[in-house]
This record gives sequence, structure tokens and C-alpha cells, in this order.
Amino acid sequence: MTRPASPLVAALLGALLAACAGSSVAPRDASEVELLRIRIAKARHAIDETRTAIATSQGAPYLPELYARLGALYSEEARYHYRLAAARSADARPDALHVPQVRLLKERAIGVYQQILRRFPGAPNRDEVLFHLAFEHRELGEHGDMVGALRRLVDEHPHSPFRPQAAIVLGDHLRDQQDLEGAARAYAMVAGGDAGKAVALAHYRLAWIHVNRESCPAALREFERAVAAYDAAGEAVDEETLEIGEAIDVRRSAIVDMVYCYSQERPHRRALRDFRALAGDRATYVAALRRLARRYALMDNAHATLPVVRELLALAPASEERLDDARALHTALRGAADWDRIDRDVRLLLGTVERTVQRLDVEGEERDTLRAEFEVYARDLLTRAQDGMRETRNAARKVRRARSGSLRPPLPLPPPPPPRPLPPPRPRAGAPSG
Repeated sequence: MTRPASPLVAALLGALLAACAGSSVAPRDASEVELLRIRIAKARHAIDETRTAIATSQGAPYLPELYARLGALYSEEARYHYRLAAARSADARPDALHVPQVRLLKERAIGVYQQILRRFPGAPNRDEVLFHLAFEHRELGEHGDMVGALRRLVDEHPHSPFRPQAAIVLGDHLRDQQDLEGAARAYAMVAGGDAGKAVALAHYRLAWIHVNRESCPAALREFERAVAAYDAAGEAVDEETLEIGEAIDVRRSAIVDMVYCYSQERPHRRALRDFRALAGDRATYVAALRRLARRYALMDNAHATLPVVRELLALAPASEERLDDARALHTALRGAADWDRIDRDVRLLLGTVERTVQRLDVEGEERDTLRAEFEVYARDLLTRAQDGMRETRNAARKVRRARSGSLRPPLPLPPPPPPRPLPPPRPRAGAPSG
């Protein structure tokens, strides 16, 4: 029979267990950690196999390819080590991770790529080597070396399939350094090429160069060319990837971002037609209209805002943004004093709030508050419309139609004017007057 532990021993054991528990950090996903360990082991095995093949293939014509494969494997293992560190650190931010193994492996990859460029001046894969060399320098924050590798690729390999991507990344770096002229030259190298994602992105970047120069006509042309290049690329757009640079939806971004210059340069009466033709899908169309409505409202152009918010309320799904659009409709109608569609506008406004309050995430008190708010808007518009259209023959009919079934209780309408008395008949000539 074992003796029970003394209170002092029990306390020490408890403190020790608590300290051990506090010092261990559970990984985010144990299965992911194990998978990454397996991939690291496979990458190391592939590295050993490639180094053996290099040692036994000296003088072979495919030796540069083997060296390039070795550099790519070093980079691949570095990525796995970084992901492993992120998976093990439950609370660490990606920018706070310090993984010495990653830098060591990337420096090895850089050394391999530089060895290829020195030893094999006529290697057919020099453009690819320069591209990946720039990528590794960028990952390590060595932007000067990155720019040098990109310039060599752009200048020495004008027909390389890596040149468009390299020129865009070079342009992005120059743009970030406020060298807009140099960035524009880099993007222009790509913009004149064949259709593809890189060409569309180059036109998009050029458009923003013109926006920063406050040249809206040129910016609009480049935004439209970006959309056209994206559409011309067809399915090839989805197959291409930019290994360096941000991933964006070029088509959608170009259409939405052109709103500022469009509002400056093009008549607002064409806006719905133009953006509907450019968008191609409802989500992009709604995103552009949303930006356009805010822009016209900021310009205090009520007549331009009205058709845009009407279209938004008719097309877009119920959400908090639609409530803001309905409020914008009320403001624009007051500013424009356009009462020709007052019956439909009031139904649109109240229908928007009704669709919103029917959502499951809107509770009872919030429903009552929203209904009360928008009923005030509707009454205000009807009163203003009634005053502004008093002299119009069909004014009372439109206001009645807007009030009917929408407001509780209905506001009283002013009584119609009394009929004018008919003039007395004129006496016929020769008829007795008495």
C-alpha cells in the first residue's frame, strides 16, 4: 500500500505541472504540423538526390537545369519551414516570426542562382534564373539586388515569358519609390504586348499613374484598355499567375476604380449604360454603382445621384449598405426636387427597409426603429412632392398612389378645389328678354 504524498510534495508537484503546462504552446493544427514535417523531409531528400546528380553530371548540357532545380528545392524547403513555424505559433503574427532556417535556405538558393549566371553564360534558362533570383532577394527584403536582377531580365531577354511579370514588379517598386516616370516606362513595356493577365494589369497600373498625375482622360482610356485586355485574354487569364506581386481581380478593380475620373469627365446621363456594358456581371456592376453613388453625393450632384441609387435599390440584395442607399435616395430627391416618380420612389424606399427588417439578424426593436425612421423619410418626401406638384394635373394621383398601403395611418390629402360655376347662357338674338 502506497503512502499518500505530503501536502508540501503535492504543492511542489502541482506547481511543477502548472509551469510545464504554461511553457508549452499547442500548435494550431497538429495534422498540418505533421504534414509539413513530411514535406520538409521529402524536400531534403530531393535536395540530396539533386546534389548527387550534379556531382555525376559535370559537363552535361542539362547541368544548368539541375542547378536551377536545386535552387528551387532550397526555396521550397524554406517555405515549408516558415509555414511550420507559423503552425506551431498559435498567437504569433506572420510579420513577427523569426525563422533563421528560412534565411539560410534562401541564401543558399541565391548562391545557386548566382553560380548558374557565372558558370553558364549561354544557358537557355538564364531568364528563369534571373526571375527566381529577384524573387528570393525580394523575400529577404534586399530590394536593391531585386531591382538589379529584374533590370537584367528585362534588358537582356526581351522575348522571355518572364519579362512581363518582371517589368510589372519593377514598375511597382519604382512607383512605391515615387518614380512615376520610371514606373510608367516599365508598365508600358508590357502594355503593348499580346493579350494576357500581365497586359491587363499593366494597363491598370498605367491608369493609376495617370490618376496620380491628375490626368483623368488618359486614366479612363487605360482603365478601359485594362478591361478590354482582360476580356481578350479569355480563359488564359485564369491560367496565368504573377509569382511576384499582389493578386487582384484586374477587371473588377479597373471598373470600380475608374469611377472618380468618370465622374469628372463623362456626362452622368450615360453612367448606367456605360457601367452596365463594362461590368458583365451583377456583382461588379453593383460595386461600381456603389462607388459612383458616393462620388456623385460627394460632388453634391443630386440629379446624377438619383438614377444610380434607384438602380442600386432595385438590383442589390438587402443589407446595411442598401439602407444607406435608401437614405441617399431621400437626400437626392430633396436636393433634385424631382417628383415625376414619387410614387415609385416611395415604394422603393419603403420596400428596401421592409426587405431588410425581414432578415433573421434584425431583431424586433431594431425593426421598429428602422420602420419609424424610413416612414419619416417617406412622409417628408410626400409632403414636399405634394407642395412642389400642386399645380400639376396628375400630382394628387401620384401622391395618393404613393401613400396607398405604404404609410400607417395615411396623411390627409387636401380637399380638391370646388368646381367652377358654369357661366349663364347668353340670350339668343331676337329672343324676348323678359
